[in-house]
Amino acid sequence: MTCKNTLERAAKIMEYRGWCDGSLIDRSGRCCMLGAIFLAATGSDESQVQPLDYKPGKGAIAYAEFITKHELQDAIHAVCEELSLVPEELPEFRAIYSWNDEQTYNDEPMENCITVLNLAATHCKDQT
Repeated sequence: MTCKNTLERAAKIMEYRGWCDGSLIDRSGRCCMLGAIFLAATGSDESQVQPLDYKPGKGAIAYAEFITKHELQDAIHAVCEELSLVPEELPEFRAIYSWNDEQTYNDEPMENCITVLNLAATHCKDQT
C-alpha cells in the first residue's frame, strides 16, 4: 500500500471507528491517529496492532519495528511534515502520539486528526 493510500485509509478508519487518546485502540475500538495508520497498514487487523500497547518498557521498540515492517516511514514523516513537527529527540511516531493526545483539549479532536491525515497524504513521495 502506498503512503497516500495508507493515510487516506487511516482517515476513513478513524471516521468509522472514532477517535481516542492515550491508546492506539481503546476498549471501544476507537483509535488514535497513530493507531489508525497502523490499522490501515494491516488491513484493519486489530490483533496485529492491539498488542503494541501492552509491552511495558518495550513499546517504542515495538512501534519502530512495526513501522519498519509495514514500510510506514513515509506516512509517519508526511504526518509530521503536515503538523510542522520536527522532533529532535523523540522518534517521529512519538511526536504524532503526543500531538494526538493534546487534541483532547480541542473542540473537535477527531475532525482535526482526520483533516491532518488527509492533508498529510498530499506530502507523500508516491503522490501522483
